[in-house]
Amino acid sequence: MTSVDERTEYDRERLYEEVWAEPVRTAALRYGVSDVALAKACRRLKVPLPGVGYWAKKKAGRAPERPSLPELSAEDQAKLLWASWARNQQRAQQGRPMVAPKKDDEHEPRSDIQVAERLKQPHGLVKEARELLRSPGSRQAYVSCKDKPCLDIYVSRSSLTRALLIMDALLKGLEQQGYRIEVTKPHESYAYYGEARTVPGVTRVLVGEDWIQFGLSEYYKSAEVHQPNSWGGYSIQRVAKPTGDLSLFVTNAPSGFRTTWNDGKKQRVEDCLGAFVAYLPLIAAPLASRWANLSDRNATLDSCQERVQQR
Repeated sequence: MTSVDERTEYDRERLYEEVWAEPVRTAALRYGVSDVALAKACRRLKVPLPGVGYWAKKKAGRAPERPSLPELSAEDQAKLLWASWARNQQRAQQGRPMVAPKKDDEHEPRSDIQVAERLKQPHGLVKEARELLRSPGSRQAYVSCKDKPCLDIYVSRSSLTRALLIMDALLKGLEQQGYRIEVTKPHESYAYYGEARTVPGVTRVLVGEDWIQFGLSEYYKSAEVHQPNSWGGYSIQRVAKPTGDLSLFVTNAPSGFRTTWNDGKKQRVEDCLGAFVAYLPLIAAPLASRWANLSDRNATLDSCQERVQQR
């Protein structure tokens, strides 16, 4: 039986012979994985491993007899296939690459989205956002646009150029995959006490039959600022200072799914665009099933109401 373990394909019979012919650490070098990873693969495939002290006993000519390789039932094979699928889902949620797509798979998004160094021939939505967000007159530390249709970008002025470059590459990459992108218009919402407030529009991409909302923001840290007052003293105010660390986020993902791709010590948002695009179908699948379940529930309620009326 053959099982796929995230990146490496193992043959049970061959693996059984190898781990009993040489230490796991040596056999792991042949597969390009660590000894811990190979031992985990053996346990999943139910391949018995030599115990502690086996190689010392074998060197002394007193090695115990090795156990035979057990046969896998159909149920065990199904569990292995399901476990491999689940690990791929988990790796995708962690921003790690999934199993390499097949060349004939037209629905698998590409992951080679490159961010340009300069904003040349920007996407139409990026061009509009640049004009709105760079407009003079605002003294706020963060730039955003709430009263006009604009990309969901909330960053400091010093990070705006980088944010526009990221959004430009992402939007162009999404459209290359055939996805539709739009920015909705702001609308007014009324609170319980009757006061109207403006709700900003959202940036969203159509995946299948569901809209996924996303945006780009910058983290900040809270700092204390001493403001002098008229009587010679000072007051302490807490202000938000930009950190320069950006976050690509999804706002309407189902519970349990990844929602952010952040700058970190070993990666930047620019490196996560391919993983973000590849993850969108995983978010859309439960959204579609949720709407299907809702439609079924509404149909059931309608049929119950009809029965009540007939009585």
